[in-house]
Amino acid sequence: MPNPISRTAYYTLGVRAADAAGPRPILGVRLQGGQWFEFDEPEILNYKESRLPAAEAPNPLRRIPIEFAREKLAGKLTAVTPSSSVHIVIEGVLMYLTREQRVELLHTLADRFPHHTLYCDLMRKWH
Repeated sequence: MPNPISRTAYYTLGVRAADAAGPRPILGVRLQGGQWFEFDEPEILNYKESRLPAAEAPNPLRRIPIEFAREKLAGKLTAVTPSSSVHIVIEGVLMYLTREQRVELLHTLADRFPHHTLYCDLMRKWH
């Protein structure tokens, strides 16, 4: 059996390989290269900003607050201008959503970014 790699290492490999063709918008944060957008609850973004200010990130980073219980992600995604290709990193999120919420999220992203590559972690229930 091959050695497993961390999800962050997997995302890094995928984004770096695709970025060789040229920079593109990336929704998420952590890797170098590209223009980054991070969407999260205001309190979480405030905490992250206190630890790693966006101005000091190794790549252009724009943090966009969203109150998921009250606001629609589709409205916030207008901050990102779609290009020929967008990388979307959803890390440590999907396991907290219901099936309906996951489907809505994926449809929202596909509608806004028809040409995208999605990196995410998936889990399944163990009985």
